[in-house]
Amino acid sequence: MAPQIPLHEGFLHFPAQSVLKALQMNCLGWEDFQNPCFSEHISSEAKFLLQGCQTVRKGSVSVTDISNLAGNQLLCQHVERISSMLMPDVLLKLSLLTWHFDASGTVSEDLLRFLTGPQNNEDVYKLLWNQYKDRSEHDVTLKVFILEMLRLMTFLQAALATRWNVLMYQWQ
Repeated sequence: MAPQIPLHEGFLHFPAQSVLKALQMNCLGWEDFQNPCFSEHISSEAKFLLQGCQTVRKGSVSVTDISNLAGNQLLCQHVERISSMLMPDVLLKLSLLTWHFDASGTVSEDLLRFLTGPQNNEDVYKLLWNQYKDRSEHDVTLKVFILEMLRLMTFLQAALATRWNVLMYQWQ
């Protein structure tokens, strides 16, 4: 297979933001965020987002509900700021992950489901790696790629649960 043309960084922000949205939505669905102290000092839009993420986590939503939640202005602005801080290689990996589950680059049920247990998906990582090695300047083995992806998902999940959490930004 001939190498593909690398994707311009600007083209990668939107689909990468979908992974960030999905990770943030998953984090806000955790029981830790059901504590009333999280909703005492936040805006009504943030409360709506928190309640929506709690509902998504329970699995009782439609594709339209997920789409509406992913379009939340507060969430969109937040992940836009975060994606602007990410390196091009990270944007590429996140974009490939989004496109694997939805070619339009949006948050999908499958992406949300994948992100609840990313360590058990070697087949997905192999497909992503094949695309990654055609579009990246980095030459990595499948094993290294999987480790990098797992570390990236772990880092982003932890950051979005703490210092990069959209609710924490509401207090500042």
